[in-house]
Amino acid sequence: MVITIGGTDYRVSFGVGFLRELDKKYYTETKSGVKFGMGLEVKLPMLLSNDITTLAEFLHVGTCTEEKRPSLGEIDTYIDQADDIEAVFKEVVEALKKHNATKLTLQRIQKELKEAKAAAEKLK
Repeated sequence: MVITIGGTDYRVSFGVGFLRELDKKYYTETKSGVKFGMGLEVKLPMLLSNDITTLAEFLHVGTCTEEKRPSLGEIDTYIDQADDIEAVFKEVVEALKKHNATKLTLQRIQKELKEAKAAAEKLK
């Protein structure tokens, strides 16, 4: 996936480097101090519910492997100026489906969210 900000193209990748960066911020820690990354598990449901700050974070972290990357402020402006924000969300989700590092977790979380929605509908 490529985004263009200020005339510069940035490659957004949702590979292992993306996961490592998310996991540095979002993790759980055992009593003995072992850390388990939870970045995708924590943030993906938010992205799938169209949380705009999560979209910005995914785009920013997704450029972590670039030699020169946009600032979070530049990404915020990119999002603020997007003609079709729904298309940006869809493009990010489609890119997540293609990367080995993210596709299985995405499939699992989408299934779990669908099941939770169906269970909530039954309670109405």
